[in-house]
Amino acid sequence: MTLSLAMALLAIQGARLRAAEREEAALLRFDRMIGATVQPVTGDLAQAAGLPAGSTGLFVTSLASPGPRASGLRVGDVIERINEDDVANLSDVRALLSHRPGRLDLELQRAGRDLVTTVDIR
Repeated sequence: MTLSLAMALLAIQGARLRAAEREEAALLRFDRMIGATVQPVTGDLAQAAGLPAGSTGLFVTSLASPGPRASGLRVGDVIERINEDDVANLSDVRALLSHRPGRLDLELQRAGRDLVTTVDIR
């Protein structure tokens, strides 16, 4: 392997790591905003949680504490839309965070039912 190829591969790997770090930071900011920890629904997660095949959204894995921010959320909920925008991955969360609204209207699935809750993030 030539030195220039090795440097190019290192640069690509570094860019991927930085992108992953940005996505993780966006997810942590979002977690703090809503008072819950979420992760994108994957095929494996959907199967393990008993969700329908092809499910997308953000799966609520834990709540920081019962309180105003996590109001209405429960572990196992799947947030599908925020302020009428679909959310399926961390890029969607990052786009949402680019303009911080005062409140978030969360459309979610809970045990096969559609629900809506609002989280005040002021």
